[in-house]
Amino acid sequence: MAVPRVLTFNFHEPYLALMAKTGLPFTVGLYRKPDLARKWHTHYRPVPSNMTLVDEPVWREDVAAGRFDVVIAHNESNALDLLPYRRTPMMLVCHNRKTFLKSTMTADPQTGAETYERLLLRLEEQFQFVFISESKMADYGIGGIVIRPGIDVEEYGGYTGETPEVLRVGNMMRSRNLMFDVDLQEQVCAGIPNRVTGVDPQMPGAREAKSFHDLLGQYRSLRCLLHITRQEYEDGYNLSTLEAMATGMPVVALANATSPLTDGVNGFVAADAPGLRERVCRLLDDAGLAKDIGQKGRDTVARVFSIEAFVKNWREAIEKAADTRPGRPGVSKKVDSYYTNARPEIAQFVPYGVERVLDIGCGGGEFGRLLKEHGVREVHGIEIVPEARNLAADHLDSATLGNIEEMDLPFDDGYFDCITFADVLEHLRDPVMALRKSAGVLAWDGVIVMSIPNVRFYEVIAMLAGGRWTYADAGILDRTHLRFFTAAEMQNLVEAAGLELLRISPLSFVDEKRLPRDAGGAIRMGRVTIEPLNDADAADLRTYQYLVVAGHPGADRLERARLALEMGENEAALRMAEQAYGVDEFERTVLMARAAGRLHEAETAQRLYVKALSLRPDDRAVSTELGILLVAMNRYDEAAPRLEKALTDDPANDLAAGGLGLIYMARGKNDAAFKLLHGACGAGLDNVALLSPLYEVAGRLGRRGEIVEVMRRYADFYPANADISCELAEILVHLGKTVEAAQQLESLLFLVPSNDRARDLLASIRGDAP
Repeated sequence: MAVPRVLTFNFHEPYLALMAKTGLPFTVGLYRKPDLARKWHTHYRPVPSNMTLVDEPVWREDVAAGRFDVVIAHNESNALDLLPYRRTPMMLVCHNRKTFLKSTMTADPQTGAETYERLLLRLEEQFQFVFISESKMADYGIGGIVIRPGIDVEEYGGYTGETPEVLRVGNMMRSRNLMFDVDLQEQVCAGIPNRVTGVDPQMPGAREAKSFHDLLGQYRSLRCLLHITRQEYEDGYNLSTLEAMATGMPVVALANATSPLTDGVNGFVAADAPGLRERVCRLLDDAGLAKDIGQKGRDTVARVFSIEAFVKNWREAIEKAADTRPGRPGVSKKVDSYYTNARPEIAQFVPYGVERVLDIGCGGGEFGRLLKEHGVREVHGIEIVPEARNLAADHLDSATLGNIEEMDLPFDDGYFDCITFADVLEHLRDPVMALRKSAGVLAWDGVIVMSIPNVRFYEVIAMLAGGRWTYADAGILDRTHLRFFTAAEMQNLVEAAGLELLRISPLSFVDEKRLPRDAGGAIRMGRVTIEPLNDADAADLRTYQYLVVAGHPGADRLERARLALEMGENEAALRMAEQAYGVDEFERTVLMARAAGRLHEAETAQRLYVKALSLRPDDRAVSTELGILLVAMNRYDEAAPRLEKALTDDPANDLAAGGLGLIYMARGKNDAAFKLLHGACGAGLDNVALLSPLYEVAGRLGRRGEIVEVMRRYADFYPANADISCELAEILVHLGKTVEAAQQLESLLFLVPSNDRARDLLASIRGDAP
């Protein structure tokens, strides 16, 4: 069956990021006019690699022409707009309860409710309803299917809870007070350290997370989450609750029949403000209890809201809906589906920042087309099947017909940043030779990304036990497979090709429930019993296919991330470092911490610095950087001992001296602050950020004349820095050196003619001031 072509719309980035886990390609339609117009907010979630944002005129033309197999709306207004398009099966995801939606109607309640019910009747004629919980389907009283949210807990974790503070997460909670009961939240948190993360102009102090990394950092570092939703209007959980639990953060929640929490077991639940407050305070006072409760909550999410169930249910729902589209192609020759899969589940492992990719066994070019849509500049393909190669030629920069085992590669040595083998090596007579040949056109720090079936998959073992080895048109025993690999043999394959194994991990697998272990740790499959099994062996038997990444031995795969950081491309540096393969974990973490700090994601940076120091506790430079970050976060009590130790260990540590000087200055210890800041600024020309504090504290003490030489050196080195030149000029005027002051300002204005401060100072020196 051909891969379904799906059109959906963005009203909830985190939920669409979950839908992307299905691996299906999605077109995300954008609207141009209110009230449906909403851009994709990348600080909520990056755009997944298998989702393509398309402007309104384009998607409207495509849906009108019947170019989609399924259209998925995410609210009633979105669905109403789609009613004219009758050629395509439609689905409507209901994220809210009907009871709450009816409460938001601004028209006459009776008239509004009647109009809304008529709208639902009309939508029922054309849409299949998908509800995100059983209670929402019951509330609507409409037939449909339920697909609970799914969370991949392996992507979360990392909870430390070192900051004794309560987190509340939600957008526009005050305007949805019936649902979130903000007044009750405020009663619970009165006088307790807490923060609101989300967009809400009606809640003073609410701050939007700078990025998903930032939000994760808050889940991991703050002590607990307070979640309040009124049972009559909403379920006892939402995505933010589940994500917090997935990190291991404990949750305190208002009693709700649909809550996944049991009081005192995997979270805390109470029916009123005093009860909620008592449980919050208990967690704030006991970090060990918080970690224990949080871990049990994490286990609950993995069990009750599994990503595997979410993916399975959504894929089945979409494929079933697509099958109802008139004229949709069914099972056809292999080139129609086998060679036209975009493989987004593999695309996500192509590192960020890659510019040139060689896709060996490129099929119809859909995989390469997806890579180009998400920023890869060049994709070249090699394909042995003529029909597939002809399709690929329409999508790729070049598509060469040939056999990788027999042809000479028509590319320069080291040309590609990444080479991909998506389910190819098992089809070759000599996969080692193919890898060696490919490595010749791979850049020194590039990677080869491979997907390889696992012949140790339990269904193959069960088949052998039954005396069969039956080939099929696709799968592990595809009749065109010449080679078969276990995980250990995949490593041998890489090493035999002269490459270094950088990663091997399950790419597709079945849930543990499909292959349970008995009390003794054994797995029984008919005539076969395998025992005893550790977790790794059990996981291997459930793995259908592995993701394998290899590269040249000894390459520095953090070099590009370092260069990006030096160039000020901080977001790119963060993502490059995060996705780098086969690198030192300490170096990766420090680089990510520095990038996060420059992105003003202080809590994320702090968490990363703490992680780095857990790997190398005695690293003075990183400890100092963490101290400086804590100063920037106004956490002086934590920063001071760290910086004092750094300065004791190394009196020449100007960073520590500068950071400590800022702390002393904030505490009113001006003499000590002046000495440290003056010394730090005089140690070199990298501490330009400390000049203004030095200027201020020198003014407090009447000692600005003592910093003239330091200021001159910085002004010479940074001639276009207006603050430095103006502050130097002010000091010079105070010392009676007006000629030098005027010259300094004239030099600045030559470079920055529009600077009002410099112009006004110069006018006052010349007597031209009004």
